[in-house]
Amino acid sequence: MTAETRTGLPLTLHGDRATVRRIGAASPSRRLESPRRHREPPDKSRDTVAPYASHLEVRFAKHLEQAKSAHSIQAWWYQPCTLRLADGTRYRPDFLVVPFERGRGPLAFYEIKGYHPNRRDSLTHLKWAASMHTWADFWLIQWKNGRWHETRIG
Repeated sequence: MTAETRTGLPLTLHGDRATVRRIGAASPSRRLESPRRHREPPDKSRDTVAPYASHLEVRFAKHLEQAKSAHSIQAWWYQPCTLRLADGTRYRPDFLVVPFERGRGPLAFYEIKGYHPNRRDSLTHLKWAASMHTWADFWLIQWKNGRWHETRIG
């Protein structure tokens, strides 16, 4: 049995279906199935491989694999941990890298960012994590003009 929701309109919702009541008509109500897309979304699977969230993350993972093959880094992982910030807020960096050359700490967290109008707001957690977790390096990575640009945070 599915729950019904009356909407105040000539429409009753039944889970994923809707029933339309005709106003002023003697005919029984008819059912409408949930709307279907008429065209398929574009195929983004040509470059995207699970579990990555964006094409930039796929591109950076390939870059890290090349760096590992060239012995520039020891190892890397995609979103391996969640860092706890103040007030119960959590932050999950995109990549954790163990480099051969060490800065402040033996580990480096990389955050991949493309262009976004609210980019300033999205960097708040990255800066906050860098100020609280001083035992690791935090880097902002962007793809500009055909190459990777690294900005150290903190």
